[in-house]
Amino acid sequence: MPAPAAKTSPEQIVRSLTQQAVSLWGPERALALRDLIQETAQRVWRIAHDPAPSAEEPGFYF
Repeated sequence: MPAPAAKTSPEQIVRSLTQQAVSLWGPERALALRDLIQETAQRVWRIAHDPAPSAEEPGFYF
């Protein structure tokens, strides 16, 4: 079971996402996606540490 997001560092998220990318697309493609993986990890970490208020309904835009 993965660690709770609030206890996970951005570096741990980068490692996890990189491992998934390597298993799905191979090491060359994972390396090409390095910047995107790092950006995504930072966003995941920020969301985990500053979630939206639960009383606020999410907005859905079409």
